[in-house]
Amino acid sequence: MKFYIASSFRNIANVRLAAILLKHGGHVQTYDWTACSDEALSLEELGEIGLGEMKAVLEADVFIMMMPAGKGSHVELGLALGRGKQIILYSETDEIHAPESTTTFYQLKEVRKYVGALEGFLAFLAAEDWRKTDSAAPYTIRPIDRNDTPFLWDMLYESLYVPEGGQPFGREIVQEPFLAKYVEGWGRAGDFGFIAMDGEGRRIGSITARCFGADDQGYGYVSEDVPEIGTAVLPAYRGQGIGTALLQALVDEARDRRIRALSLSVDPMNQAAMKLYRRFAFEEAGMNGTSMTMIADLTRREPE
Repeated sequence: MKFYIASSFRNIANVRLAAILLKHGGHVQTYDWTACSDEALSLEELGEIGLGEMKAVLEADVFIMMMPAGKGSHVELGLALGRGKQIILYSETDEIHAPESTTTFYQLKEVRKYVGALEGFLAFLAAEDWRKTDSAAPYTIRPIDRNDTPFLWDMLYESLYVPEGGQPFGREIVQEPFLAKYVEGWGRAGDFGFIAMDGEGRRIGSITARCFGADDQGYGYVSEDVPEIGTAVLPAYRGQGIGTALLQALVDEARDRRIRALSLSVDPMNQAAMKLYRRFAFEEAGMNGTSMTMIADLTRREPE
């Protein structure tokens, strides 16, 4: 699990205790802002720190905010909520419930709150129960429409594999031509895919299929008549069967369209993805740099 802790400089000692405890449990802190100086910095230096913190929030699976926290932490909270992260809000006092000091965002059902002594909160983190969901969240799968394009860009970024402890990519990377081609101009002839929605109607995952020409090959290119697929699920919703449901919907649609095969590109180190693709009869077709190209023959009998 990757985590990020937001708070204020006056709370540094407590933040460090929580981070040490989680790292001792084998978890990865995406950014340690407590190592930065709290002295006056230039606007350029502040911008560099802000960029690092933003990337860290986006990379984290779990966002923890320890009160008291300033305006920067609350901006990060909004970013984490918008990206579907698991949220833990800690306060030693009941200020997060008091009408005069609370905010609307604290009261969202996505925010798990812990009020009490620091020792109890640390024990709560150490128990790791907070990482588990009470039950699988309900979700639905529907076809992509044109209003989904901004979300497809978000999912393109989420689909980039970063190994545990690795440096996350900057979000600007999705505008590079070799990646942008997977979403740019979505809705052209032959494009199809699906969106996963949670019980509140929010987008939580996607899968796309697009054909490329021999002169504009994607990483998983096989031939002009074989669509290359790409898929991702927001971190907070992974491990609930949503990726499987998306892939099943796309395979079913491809068969209905009489498409003979599907291809994809995957980092062989991404074992969770490899396991999923093999369940759908994707087989290795070669390597493209450090990525493996896989292909599923849809003319075969469906996998059991």
